[in-house]
Amino acid sequence: MDRSRNIIITLIIVVTILVIALAGVIIYFTLFQKNNNNNNNIVVDYGNNLNTNTNELENTIGNNIVEDSENLAIEAFNSTFKMYEGTNLNSLTIKNLFSSINTNNTTRTDEHIVAIDNQGITNVSNIDDTKTYDVVLSYDNEGYVNSIKITETTTANPTVTPTVGEQGNDNTQNDFEKLLFNSKFTNYQGEINGVVLGELFNVLLDSNSKNPNHQIGYTSNNLTQVTEFRQQDLYVITLQYDSNGFVNNINIDAKI
Repeated sequence: MDRSRNIIITLIIVVTILVIALAGVIIYFTLFQKNNNNNNNIVVDYGNNLNTNTNELENTIGNNIVEDSENLAIEAFNSTFKMYEGTNLNSLTIKNLFSSINTNNTTRTDEHIVAIDNQGITNVSNIDDTKTYDVVLSYDNEGYVNSIKITETTTANPTVTPTVGEQGNDNTQNDFEKLLFNSKFTNYQGEINGVVLGELFNVLLDSNSKNPNHQIGYTSNNLTQVTEFRQQDLYVITLQYDSNGFVNNINIDAKI
């Protein structure tokens, strides 16, 4: 009887140990599987983050390219008019500005039209060859020139012709003739760009054809071919006069 009892107790102990061992095995594999699932989730998250970062980088590069292209377009558009901006500009420059505005407004296929500010001069017929002008540019929200104001500044030539017969009429007449002749060139003195230099050459040629007694030449201290110039470069203009006070030479040097 005692022997049977001992056997039963032993079996109970063995079964208990087996149950505990089995439970431990089950718990171990459950935790192992959970860790594997967590590791898999981390890998997927890295993949999503990588895709997100790649997309953000592509979007940034694309946006930069678009922005650079827009800036170049704005700069190219504005350069047509910025060359005319300034003070004490001669009438020929203003007439060319009107021509550039008209060309832009009749050929553009987008909304970038340039208006002439009605607080200034609005018609090329109002340009007086004896006067100088100021040009101010205005810009829209995108940075494009959208309005130009042209205002009269000073009178370059006298508007009253001396009366013949007045005392000193000979000297007055000569002074007036010199002033009238020289004023066509004095507006160009100083620093100008290649576009305005082209205008100066036209004025010079026109003057030589109409005034055989007052021919004007041109020289340069640093240009091999004076007539070969670039529109965007800068040049320094110096006038020289004959013994009677008339302009007889124009010195044209490239600004260094």
